Amino acid sequence: MIYMCDEVVQINNEGEKCWLNFMKWLENKDSTWIYRGVSNNEYLLLPSIGRLDYSLSKEMNLFFHFKRRGFQHIQGKDDVEWLAVAQHHGLPTRLLDWTMNPLVAIFFACRNLIKDGRIYAARNNYTIDVSKFESPFDIQFLSFIFPPINSNRMDLQKGIFSIHPCPNIPVYISEEGALEYLNDMNPSDNGIKTIEIYQDIQRRYYKRHAHDNYFDIPECNKDYFMRKINSLGIDELIFGDLDSVSNYLKQRIGVLPSIIEIDERKHIPQVARAINNEFIMYLHKNSSSVMSEFDGVVILPQKVNVLIDKFKYRDFPYNVEGYVNLYIDPIFDLSECNPCFISNMKKLLELMYNIDDFMLVKIRFNAEVFARGEWEFILHRLKISIDAQDIVMSGVPDYNCRYQQLSEKLNKSRYWKDLFKHKLFDSEITSIKDEILNMN
Repeated sequence: MIYMCDEVVQINNEGEKCWLNFMKWLENKDSTWIYRGVSNNEYLLLPSIGRLDYSLSKEMNLFFHFKRRGFQHIQGKDDVEWLAVAQHHGLPTRLLDWTMNPLVAIFFACRNLIKDGRIYAARNNYTIDVSKFESPFDIQFLSFIFPPINSNRMDLQKGIFSIHPCPNIPVYISEEGALEYLNDMNPSDNGIKTIEIYQDIQRRYYKRHAHDNYFDIPECNKDYFMRKINSLGIDELIFGDLDSVSNYLKQRIGVLPSIIEIDERKHIPQVARAINNEFIMYLHKNSSSVMSEFDGVVILPQKVNVLIDKFKYRDFPYNVEGYVNLYIDPIFDLSECNPCFISNMKKLLELMYNIDDFMLVKIRFNAEVFARGEWEFILHRLKISIDAQDIVMSGVPDYNCRYQQLSEKLNKSRYWKDLFKHKLFDSEITSIKDEILNMN
């Protein structure tokens, strides 16, 4: 009998039902059983070297290249140990990873939440003594071996290997729990089979021979299974290295218990950014009322400082208040000024630019911030431009360039001095405009 979660059955918690079925599936399995979890139940029990364009010469050549380059990092006592080290570090080999802990198998079956996963169970009735073989390539039958290396990862994962003399042929698990070559069930005339053909053979086999040696975990229940084994102590840390520690902590960043006290001053960058955003939003909402106090400042060569608002900002762990002072600088800042010049410039600008550009200014602000009476800082924000309609963070260089070019052209104009002497007629203003527009 095979125990699987039936998604058709209407129950309150499909994940819990599936978990209980898994526990029942384990009841008749003693310590001689070992397990392998795969994240997709279509995956074959096929060593990594067999998934490539396999030949024995390619396999052994790859292995001995690994040995030659690996001597500077480790000294293996024999080729069996070297093969285990190669498998441990991700080299394609004729070994397949299994575990004596079914919860570890769940981890690998559910680590990828896409596709239905599967737990395979095989009976380890016979583990060979690898010390009797000079080379792993001398082992001529499917069997299990204990890892001949001292590895923290293998210990945490309760690891054991199966070794495959024909690594390009997948295996299946018989009803008795033994590993058998999948090819033996359905001999082919030409002997050539692709991964897809083997997957079809496997699919038909397990459909005809439903037995107790595998358990499918539906995609929809994988998250439940992962949370369940996490609560039982099976998580990223089973890899036994710093990468696994990082992954473990990264997945729990929001729920880790606090083990330090943070100096509140370290919050200043976050508070400063939050106040900055709040102030920009304030200018967006109140640009008209703010700018009404500075009408004409673009033309007048003056700077205006004003206390614009008190503020309070409360958001855990921040609790701050202070004052925002605006410093208004005209972008079109001429050093000389008289009533005739201002009148002439307004007429000229009305002809050449959108009237809203009159309101263009450059704003700097300082926010004096106080938090719980324990720390304070001054926030400086430069180069915000504002016009009568909107706040633009990147507009200052463009407008500066525009007015700088206008200033340079006016200085070259034959009418430049007349701008300061008397109020010009409209025809004269138009002549100035035409002259400027025709300048290179």
